Amino acid sequence: MHQPATDPRLSGGVTLDDARSPVESSARIAPLAESRGIVRDALAAIGNLEHLLKSPRVGPRALAQVIPGLRGLCDPLLASVHQMLAHVRVSSELPVEGACDELATFATTVCDRLRVSLASNAATDARSRLAFESSIVYAGAELNSVLQLLDLLIRATERSDTELHIDEVLSVLFTPAVRPIVLRQPITVVVSYTGEGTGFEANPHVLIPLVSTGIAMVHAAQAAQEDRIFLSAVCQDDSLMVAICNDCPIPGNAHVFDSPLIIPPTLECARTAANLVSGTFEADLGRVVICWPRHH
Repeated sequence: MHQPATDPRLSGGVTLDDARSPVESSARIAPLAESRGIVRDALAAIGNLEHLLKSPRVGPRALAQVIPGLRGLCDPLLASVHQMLAHVRVSSELPVEGACDELATFATTVCDRLRVSLASNAATDARSRLAFESSIVYAGAELNSVLQLLDLLIRATERSDTELHIDEVLSVLFTPAVRPIVLRQPITVVVSYTGEGTGFEANPHVLIPLVSTGIAMVHAAQAAQEDRIFLSAVCQDDSLMVAICNDCPIPGNAHVFDSPLIIPPTLECARTAANLVSGTFEADLGRVVICWPRHH
């Protein structure tokens, strides 16, 4: 029997390299942790505003007391995103400019739009309040996806592979997330896999988000959003291939999955993250194939 892998969502951000070089790594991690904290705090504040807007008991006067504080979060939020991207650029041994540039441009666009929404005082009547709420909810979802992609790229630059087994990966993948998701898009995923006893080396903080992204991208490409997604995984010879599609039914176990929001930089970020760990992420016409690793 193999030892179960630690749940990657609970294993923290310290890598083996960090343990070997505590002085150097602490200087590197501290500003990164601070930047991530600023982004998370901003997302929490946006989420709080969403809850207030959804409550019929919260009137315009109360909202007017909250909104000015949120306006001041946009600049530090964007600055923190750029700082995290700078960390990716410095830490990577392979080209990451395409993914970083796309993510920076998108984050800037969302923050600019968020500033406009927060400055509009658009919650004065029922219709404008609903429109304002919609803009805040969607901006929060987009920025949440930005943070997920930032974390994916950062993890992909770290050396923290461990031995995994496909059944463990899928167990974590389809366990309800502990973090809140702004826009919940439940998907039914039918899963089949072979090679349960074959181990392979991988960074679970990269592999699991890549598979999640693949499911979400295939779902987004569906004409009928209620259709099922089919995931087939094959593990052999210390390698893994995961194929995700919407038009090749397979027998397997059905799981309910909360899909992350797909934003324009998602594909380039996923390809870049896979490349950083010697894997591949290919998407085309409602089908995603993830190979891990690309080289033996």
